[in-house]
Amino acid sequence: MSKKRSLKEKEGVQVKVDGTGTPYWAGFYWELKDPDKENPPTAVLSRDMNAPAWELSALREREKPKVMKRLGLTADVSDKNISKLGQEWLRDEVHPDNGKNSLKTWKDYKRTILYYIEACGDHPIEQYSYEYEKQFKKWLRVDKGLGNAQRTYQVQFGIFLNWVNLRYPVGRKLHITRNKAVSHVIESLDKSEIKEYKNFVFSLGDPIANRIWMLAYYAMMRADEIHAIIWSHINLKSAEIKISPIKQTGWTPKQLHPRKILIGKKLLTFLKEEKEKSSGDTFYLQKDGGGQYYKDANNLSQRFMRMKDGAGIGDVDMLQILRRSGISILVESGAALQDVHRWAGHKDIKTTMNYYLNVDIMKNRKDIDKL
Repeated sequence: MSKKRSLKEKEGVQVKVDGTGTPYWAGFYWELKDPDKENPPTAVLSRDMNAPAWELSALREREKPKVMKRLGLTADVSDKNISKLGQEWLRDEVHPDNGKNSLKTWKDYKRTILYYIEACGDHPIEQYSYEYEKQFKKWLRVDKGLGNAQRTYQVQFGIFLNWVNLRYPVGRKLHITRNKAVSHVIESLDKSEIKEYKNFVFSLGDPIANRIWMLAYYAMMRADEIHAIIWSHINLKSAEIKISPIKQTGWTPKQLHPRKILIGKKLLTFLKEEKEKSSGDTFYLQKDGGGQYYKDANNLSQRFMRMKDGAGIGDVDMLQILRRSGISILVESGAALQDVHRWAGHKDIKTTMNYYLNVDIMKNRKDIDKL
């Protein structure tokens, strides 16, 4: 029986020296142990020696799979299940301490891993297949009732699988199939539909739902921003809402740079009335006795998803369509691109420009219907 080809890291590092005699490169070496060849090739990686030890270690782990792929090797993942790899991914790649992501992004990715395990079980990564993928998608859509939000979790799990492919090559590419592309026209409601939607929500007699609706539409805020916002970040004198990290909970916004949203007359009147009812409260959405009303933004979104049948606006993300509608109506009214981009908190101004394109498309359709 022939011995298995393997990759072994050589101990120690070789140092190159510049003209002054100062060491400035460290080399990491791997040897391919192949019984069929007397002189196995060596894969080499160089890195600035002045880098901190943790960075060198991280680099070694990141580059090793590339070397393995180049040499045609596969990783031994027999003891790697979804939860173990998920913890490793969240710690080494996604965690805010690594400087790549916000705490919110880390929590979103963590929730995705937990959702997958709840849907498909904590199976070994080697067993992942298209059947597990279908099971996960169905669970998100049917059992969890996430509607349009399911795509977000699919994309995030795909990012996790891409990381697994790089860190632990298993001989085949692990991936999640993308859904077929849908129309690029942005879903939004016109003013008459917004009025009907508002009347329906306010008719339920739920003050918390009313508060959520007002910020989602008039302030174009995301669900996690509404969930996290505190009264001290709502300045009723200057009529501004500040979206920035919140020390009390450790929450950070999707885009790390703070932004301010102007408060219009209708929203300002509403907020002043609600502020009088909330004397002493810290959170905009606060339960009796203190603390945030919802466990997380996902719970907040699900509450609105359960209203979709009564609202009569189709199978859509109930809060997202309010935010989109607010942006679209601003654009249609002639608001400046830079202002809308700033208020909406889009990372890329191209995202905001899509709303302008969408308004043009809808206008063209109305024009063509006149024929």
